[in-house]
Amino acid sequence: VFALLRYVSTLGVFYVAKTSSYLFLQAAATRLPAATLAAHQINWSLWGLCSFTNAPLEQASLAFLPVATPGREKNELTIALLITGALLGVALSFVAVGIPTLLPFVLTSDSQLWPTMKSVWIQGLSAMLCCGLDVTSTGILLGNRDTIFVAKAMMISLCTLVGFLSAASFLNGGFTIGIVWWGPAAFFVSRIVQS
Repeated sequence: VFALLRYVSTLGVFYVAKTSSYLFLQAAATRLPAATLAAHQINWSLWGLCSFTNAPLEQASLAFLPVATPGREKNELTIALLITGALLGVALSFVAVGIPTLLPFVLTSDSQLWPTMKSVWIQGLSAMLCCGLDVTSTGILLGNRDTIFVAKAMMISLCTLVGFLSAASFLNGGFTIGIVWWGPAAFFVSRIVQS
C-alpha cells in the first residue's frame, strides 16, 4: 500500500506541475493584445492537440518496459520508443507549425491574424520537436519506476518556465507573442536536458 501511495503521490506532483506550466503559459498569453491573443489561441489549440498525440508512447512505455526482459530486450525497446518519439515529434511539427505557417486560412478566415500566427513558427517547432522526445522519455522513466526523479524534474521545468517568463517579461517591459511561445520551448528543452 505504501509503495502505491508513493507512486501515486509522485505522479500527482508530476501532473500538477505539468498542468501548472500550461496555466502559466496561458496566463502570460492573456496579457497580449486581443488580436495577438486570438492568433495565439488558434496556434495553441492546434499545438496542444498535437502535443497530446504523443501520449500513446508514454502509455506503451508504461505497459511494455516493466515486463521487458532486462538487458537486450529492454534496451531495444527503449531505443525503439525514443526513435518513435523523435519521429513523431518531427511529424507533429509539420502539422502544429506547418498549418498555421503555410495554411493559416484553414484555421481562421481573419487574414489579419495570419502574420502573427506565422511569427512563432520557430518557437512552436522547437517546442514540438522536444515534446516528442520528452513524452517518450518520461514514459521510459516512469516505466522503469523512476517516479521521484520524474516529479523533481517536472518541478525544475516548471520553475525554469516561470523564471524564463518572468525574466523575459521584465527585460522586455511586458509579454510578446514571441516570449509566450519561447515559454513551451524553454519548458520542453528543460525536460529533455533532464531526461
